[in-house]
Amino acid sequence: MTIPSPDEHRRSVSRLLIWDFDGTLVDTNAAILESARAALEVAGVDGDLSSADSTIGLPLDELFRHAVPGVEDPTVAALVSAYRADFDLHGVGRSRPFGGIGALIVDLVADDVPLALATSRRPRSLHPLMEAHGLRGHFDPVVTDEDVGQPKPHPEMLFEVCRRAGVRPAETMMIGDTSFDMEMGARAGARTCAVTWGNHDRTRLEAFGVDHLVDSVDELRSLLAG
Repeated sequence: MTIPSPDEHRRSVSRLLIWDFDGTLVDTNAAILESARAALEVAGVDGDLSSADSTIGLPLDELFRHAVPGVEDPTVAALVSAYRADFDLHGVGRSRPFGGIGALIVDLVADDVPLALATSRRPRSLHPLMEAHGLRGHFDPVVTDEDVGQPKPHPEMLFEVCRRAGVRPAETMMIGDTSFDMEMGARAGARTCAVTWGNHDRTRLEAFGVDHLVDSVDELRSLLAG
């Protein structure tokens, strides 16, 4: 029996690691909720944000539809606009990368492990966050909601990543913190790895029959090292 080298083993695990952004690489929870509160105040709308983090990972309008049941479309549009204005000013300062993530990404890049990004965050706010937290330039391709017609958990975003990278979904692993990431990966035929330090808890993540579930960046590093 031939024992594969570490590099061969890594390729057998996955030719491409596809990452979510919010809640997986960078902790933006406080930034998102503070901007949502500011938007509600600017618009003069009462809303309940106590469970709004359960919508993080979906398009932004879903957060406000969840927080303000029955809200009409023009009000949602106004809330989204106010939110974005506040986040553009304060989002970077209110966010931080999860401990150890930056070093893990740098090490994976140094080992020539291909990394991609599949995120619901729009490029206008994504790129400043990646720049500020030392993540820009490490992911190719970067696919956002603006690149597809169907948002997470629809698999179109993952399919688009694969199309641009020239790989099959079965050759990838989706790494994310929400059930939306896991459902997208599973529906596309990718392997899945859920992280528990983000926005959805272990029970919600396990419901999608994930291939791997890790509780720390060190666990994730060990998994990816084989």
